Amino acid sequence: MNIENPEKFEKKFVNEVYLDIVPHFNHSRKNPWPYVRKFVSSLKEGSILADVGCGAGQNSVINPKVFSISSDYNLEFAKIANTKMQEQSYKGSVLQENNLKLSIRTNSVDHVISIAVIHHFVTDERRLQALKELCRIIRPGGTGLITVWAFEQKNKKFTEQDNLIPWKAQKRFLKDKNIEKKKKNEIVVYERYYHLFVNGELRKMFESIENIEILSEEFDHNNWVIIFKKLENEK
Repeated sequence: MNIENPEKFEKKFVNEVYLDIVPHFNHSRKNPWPYVRKFVSSLKEGSILADVGCGAGQNSVINPKVFSISSDYNLEFAKIANTKMQEQSYKGSVLQENNLKLSIRTNSVDHVISIAVIHHFVTDERRLQALKELCRIIRPGGTGLITVWAFEQKNKKFTEQDNLIPWKAQKRFLKDKNIEKKKKNEIVVYERYYHLFVNGELRKMFESIENIEILSEEFDHNNWVIIFKKLENEK
């Protein structure tokens, strides 16, 4: 896939798509994945958790004992996440943020999660920069959980790592203006960009970042899942 302008491509096939499908996406994301729930539930009381690319916020309301800093590039998602946290009396804040340049201070959070986010960046450089930002904001001794879609899907075979994956949005979740842009079908199909990670690819990215130790690496529900720790700076 030849992508001449990464920012414009991401705007069309990631940002604008998610802006249109926010209501349907929120409806479809009620429960966290088991490995995400397990990780967040294990965090100690008073810990600061950054949920970067929080989407509809379902992962920000797992553990009421932590202080969550949830963020998303999509302002509508940020609003939904904020509403969920307020309704359930969770402690924290919600920001509109770009994963490539987070406003969160260096070494300021205890833990970070990035669930199905980094695979939406269209170049190796942008994916690595997003990962470096996640590592930057964690304090030494803190941990993180990262998930990305895997190339080695169990039920579908791909020939390339870079793909446009359809999202079949039900018309009842779309605004009138979005329906008018499409044919009058019961399902409106959008295409989202994904970089599908091959086995070991995410691990190699981590290995290029200083003071990071991989604690575990798993294949789960067609995702590569890595838990990592930020080490103390060497003197």
